[in-house]
Amino acid sequence: MADSYRSLFLLLLPLVACGEKEDDDTGDTGDTGTPPITERETGCYQLPSELTDCVPPGDVPLEQVIPQTCGAAVVSVDGNGTLSDGCDWIGGFAPSAWCIYPITVIPPEDECDYGRPLMIQGAPHLAPLVRREGWTAGRTTTPADPEGAATWARIGLAEHASVASFHRFALELMALGAPESLVRLAHEAATDELRHARLAFGFASDLAQVELGPGPLSLEGLTLDTDLVAFARATAREGCIAETLSALQMAEARDRASDPRQRAVLEGIARDEAKHAALAWRALRWALDQGGEEVRLAVVEVFSRAPSLPVSGGLLPPELACASVQRGWQEVVRPAALRLLGGGTISARDQLQLS
Repeated sequence: MADSYRSLFLLLLPLVACGEKEDDDTGDTGDTGTPPITERETGCYQLPSELTDCVPPGDVPLEQVIPQTCGAAVVSVDGNGTLSDGCDWIGGFAPSAWCIYPITVIPPEDECDYGRPLMIQGAPHLAPLVRREGWTAGRTTTPADPEGAATWARIGLAEHASVASFHRFALELMALGAPESLVRLAHEAATDELRHARLAFGFASDLAQVELGPGPLSLEGLTLDTDLVAFARATAREGCIAETLSALQMAEARDRASDPRQRAVLEGIARDEAKHAALAWRALRWALDQGGEEVRLAVVEVFSRAPSLPVSGGLLPPELACASVQRGWQEVVRPAALRLLGGGTISARDQLQLS
């Protein structure tokens, strides 16, 4: 099987071939020593079938607690649990009872790194998960798996939000006078994300044994980046970085999937996400050509910060998600950015240092 990292980098090369040759400097990856920021929320823990009451907080396995925030790392269980017949953020089904606990988490830098994030006022935005019909594709009969349902439901919500993100992207391209090909590809990408969402909600519904889908997606505070510099910054961050790394994580998940049906779906999603990442790099190339040095300096600043927190909604174990992000940055995103930004009055090789 072809190496996904090299394949994606080769796909991007024609879009970023410009300027200087990359040197061997990998930048500074030292730890700043800053303590992580934590937040309080609630988490779901499914009781073992032989138990009928919540276990003490100290006996709850942290790795089995499902936090409300996708990608959050559970640090501690902070109080007694409350019995419930469901977990709201994965659809409410369980073959045995749930306990809902107050927990402390380290929030992710980006919530659910699947597809292109919908950013509103600097934060990723998702619809709530609800019980509803009409948002699934490819339903089958499978054994109940609440943890698997949670994973696929979160992927579904992220892909659903990506539909709105690509439509916003298309509107911004139109406002900036972009070529027809970029606008058309943005709308095609939104259609791809809609298909991904339906497939993910199909798996989630199978594993939860209840029909699941997205609730209303609030767009309060949504704005369009019709300034070329702001557009280029967002495209670099949300498309060139986030979606490129998302495509690579999907490819990793595909290679590790044991279920043939899930493997086939992940193959299609990984292929589409690689195509969407290529669109982001192509759009950024256009923005750089239009905006010159001002846009270039803004984009250099975005790429000067390596992803500081690998995020996984559950398809990959945390250590593999971390390795995928690190390898994706070093072997795909950073060298592609160096080639894209080579030349000009400030050396990209001097600017692109890992934080």
